[in-house]
Amino acid sequence: MNSKDRNLGMDRPISRRDILHGVGVMAAASLVPGQSLANQILAPATVSTGSAGYPPVLTGMRGNHDGSFDVVHQLALEARRDWGPAEEPDFRVYDLVIVGAGISGLAAAYFYRQANPDVRILILDNHDDFGGHARRNEFNIAGHRLIGYGGSQTLEAPSGYSDVVKSLLRDLKVDVSRFDSAYDQGFYKRHGLSGGVVFNREEWGVDRLVPYDLGALGGYLPLAPSELSAAEAVQQMPMSDSARNEMLRLLTVDEDQMPEIPADAKYDYFYTISYRDFLSKHVGISEREVFAALKVQVRAPMLYTSVALRNWQAWKNLGIGAVVSTGGYHVNAMLDFPVTMGGYEFASGPDDPIVVHMERFPHRPNEGLGERAQRRFGRHELLATSFETIERNVRSQLAATLADGGFDPARDIEAITVNRWAHGYSYTYNDLEGPYYKDWDDERYPHVRARKPFGRITIANSDAGADAMMEVAVEQAHRAVSELA
Repeated sequence: MNSKDRNLGMDRPISRRDILHGVGVMAAASLVPGQSLANQILAPATVSTGSAGYPPVLTGMRGNHDGSFDVVHQLALEARRDWGPAEEPDFRVYDLVIVGAGISGLAAAYFYRQANPDVRILILDNHDDFGGHARRNEFNIAGHRLIGYGGSQTLEAPSGYSDVVKSLLRDLKVDVSRFDSAYDQGFYKRHGLSGGVVFNREEWGVDRLVPYDLGALGGYLPLAPSELSAAEAVQQMPMSDSARNEMLRLLTVDEDQMPEIPADAKYDYFYTISYRDFLSKHVGISEREVFAALKVQVRAPMLYTSVALRNWQAWKNLGIGAVVSTGGYHVNAMLDFPVTMGGYEFASGPDDPIVVHMERFPHRPNEGLGERAQRRFGRHELLATSFETIERNVRSQLAATLADGGFDPARDIEAITVNRWAHGYSYTYNDLEGPYYKDWDDERYPHVRARKPFGRITIANSDAGADAMMEVAVEQAHRAVSELA
């Protein structure tokens, strides 16, 4: 191991423990990087109660973990059709068999039992926990229990959910109004934490944090306003003068950039043009540096990384709560959502441990590839990358971002959990690559044709709705169950 890795803390053991209802739970202790780390991470966890394991405290490669995709890859890539006889045959008779224990499969079971109270239902899944992408990462740092999310993030705009979804949430006693008190809306402003953009040495020649939100963060985090004006922020960006001029224009322009297109036609026009083409054709952006800076917009597949820190003093010192990176391995890093509920308390001050959430959406930009091709390359990268590589990138990226605030990755990082979602988001049609029909249930769409019943087999899940949102998965479950009536 070289000195750079040692300075990052790659040689430091990371303790990964948690407490479950007062019972000590150890998923993997004193883990160090390399193949031995991967082997330990992928081994089944043991719990002192003798149960098979408590998935939220498992660390390392969660998400679509090793083994969860073996059979489907054999089917799709090797055309395998025979896996031999069942080792433990189940001779019981079931009224309904559901493949997949995500929100759509679980909702389907619920809807079916509502209509048929006495039925026997079997739910099958290839993962070690139910809930699909709704994964939870837990840590215990210096006696503080930390909870982060390893998959599904939010219930977005629940007031607009359909009656089917709202009814399910009510039945499950999910009170969305609790958000108003559980989420500390004033956390970022109270601590003076604004958004920022990070330029990395490899791509820009210097590691630099500019405390200014380019617009990718303030839409979903109630951050404090930046103390910099757009002009002051742009002057700190490591760009040529011509690129700075274009960036400043992009950040401050408020005139209609397409006056030749009638207002009632603009919406449909946006479906026919990429964001890059919009900037070049209508806003006059031509500098390559402005396009690196804006390439963080593609989302799936996805890598969610939860990093437990001993404290968040460096974030406080810098006045930063979340950043986007224009060239880093992860496209962003943020102090996790300030939520206190159900006996769980979020960090009260910068001396408390905290979870940092980081995201990567592997793809191949600016190579003329379509969205599906980019996702294929992204899936390959996601599954082929070692845990050691991801950890090294986490440590070096946080070090470069937070160094001026006093951050030391070897000292301050207590634990890392990697959540790999090779198929993180359901495919939503890209109108640049295919036809667009105003009716989302138009039978010319592949997802509508693919979900048609086949005998007594019906198709649920978010893919059947061509949308990754939770409410779509529930609505598709309701539709699939209705087709069995």
